[in-house]
Amino acid sequence: MGMKIKLSTLFILLFIGTACTSSRWIIEEDPVSDASQTVQIETKSALVIGALPNPEQPFLTLQGNTVEILESPLRLEANRVIQRYRPRYSWAIAGTIGAGTLFYLANAEGFFQEDLSRSQKNVLMGAGGVVFGAAMLNMRPYGEPRYTGEKRLLNVVGTQTRADTTQKPTPAFDVIINAKHEGEDLIRGLQVIVDGSYTLNLISELGLRTFSPDSPGEITLELITEFERSEVSFPVQDVLKRYVRVARRNSPLRSAPVVSGNNIITTVAEASLLPWVETNENGWHRVLLGITPTYIAASDGAVVWRPAMSNDSDMVITTSNMAFGSIDVERDIPVTNQTNPNAIAILIGNQQYRNTSQHNEHAQRSVRLMRTYLRETLGFSDDRIVIIENFRTDESAQNLIKYNRGERTLHGHLIEPDSDLFVFYAGSGGVVNDNGRNIAGLIPVDGLPGEGVSLESLFNIIGSINGLRQVTVMLDADFRELTTTGFSTNFRADYNQLASLITSRHQNSWVLFASGPAQLAGLYVSNDRRTDRVHGIMTYYFARALQDGNTNTDDIIRYMQRNMTFTSRRLHNRAQDPSFFGNRNVNLMHQSN
Repeated sequence: MGMKIKLSTLFILLFIGTACTSSRWIIEEDPVSDASQTVQIETKSALVIGALPNPEQPFLTLQGNTVEILESPLRLEANRVIQRYRPRYSWAIAGTIGAGTLFYLANAEGFFQEDLSRSQKNVLMGAGGVVFGAAMLNMRPYGEPRYTGEKRLLNVVGTQTRADTTQKPTPAFDVIINAKHEGEDLIRGLQVIVDGSYTLNLISELGLRTFSPDSPGEITLELITEFERSEVSFPVQDVLKRYVRVARRNSPLRSAPVVSGNNIITTVAEASLLPWVETNENGWHRVLLGITPTYIAASDGAVVWRPAMSNDSDMVITTSNMAFGSIDVERDIPVTNQTNPNAIAILIGNQQYRNTSQHNEHAQRSVRLMRTYLRETLGFSDDRIVIIENFRTDESAQNLIKYNRGERTLHGHLIEPDSDLFVFYAGSGGVVNDNGRNIAGLIPVDGLPGEGVSLESLFNIIGSINGLRQVTVMLDADFRELTTTGFSTNFRADYNQLASLITSRHQNSWVLFASGPAQLAGLYVSNDRRTDRVHGIMTYYFARALQDGNTNTDDIIRYMQRNMTFTSRRLHNRAQDPSFFGNRNVNLMHQSN
């Protein structure tokens, strides 16, 4: 029994010990380049294509680079790997049985007729050990070989030649350019000099203008130098942009691809170009008016490929028959469950001035816009929104506000503890004479120079109203003094001092002027009327801020600051920065109790 235990123990130890690892070298099939033996055999110039075109940057960059021809020997590569091995179990079992049999015979009594001598037993025991060891050592690889990172380069089996393009300067050289579109010549023999690099303007130098087919095809350039001839091709849409060219006068742009009397956004003139988005199967082109998606009937315009414009709105000519609702801020006005039944609004629009230079053709439309947002978005009751149009010189600040201190009313509406006041003015501002002083004021439609309602008087009345929860005053006008020749004088209204007449008396109040004291307050309309959003820039972006979900004063003013000056510079080439005073943490969506 003791012998059997010893043999079993020996078997287990030998079996466990047979699992092992070893290293070996593997010669790879593919030879490798020996970089340490690389030599330069030639240097030449090459024409390399750099930046490729896109519609906003229709340029192709040609570069002159130095190319070095390098030769390296190819050698066989050997990699050292670590390989795991495990026994072949069939051999291990057979070897174990064979070895056990020999061990048994060597130690059995009475199996042979004559007892074995010690030397014979030792021979059998040794044979069993050899059988068992041979079976255990007959192993097979297990798993993938693991590379150690050691490499050896062996015999040379060939050479490799490669071209290495560098940034080394190359002497200037001529390039002859031939260009074709779908097999037809665009230009032939255009000669340019590449001195380091050359930027080819594909629009001007190839004479690209307008392509009308649905599949515009490819443009192919043949580039010929003294040392090589090459070609480069790219689709037309990599250079040109797709537009819809309006083919009829007064073509309507609609908010939906259906003919309806109330979905016309605006109308555009013949030859206007609108960025194309898609054409649907029902015969409508989807196009962009600024950033607003609109629709035009396919019969009113054709799709063309043409050079992109830096400002797409420069090629859109709107016509004048625009009803309310045709401008983006007049549509999709947010309708909320906000209720503010005790709020009071005073909206003043001066439009029909006797002096035509002060004429504001859409002031009353701006009043209508503000009324709609107050009612639909901010929850004002329509019967507590006071509209004043075209006030005259016989009106005073008190007549515009109509505050009755004893009865605690504004225009006959009772001031409750949770009443808000919203005052808006669209019209002309200027300098009025108030008891011998020149001061900023609102200009009546029939006013002579110096006549009007001073902001100081107006703001003093608003500031004296007790019991208001919050106060908002917005003035879409500028307050500069102009000479008879139209030049501005040195007059500068003190907006901060004027606003403090309200903000120092009402904690939750803010005053917004449409521009800085020395700036004009413009309309969102370009001089050629190709872009026309009708309203003043301030009014437009205040409505856009509400439309985009901004109701806190800080969010609103930041939104307007981001957009107003940019738009004014684009349309009128001048700055227009909104001037804000007061509490930046007033929320216009404040719910009443």
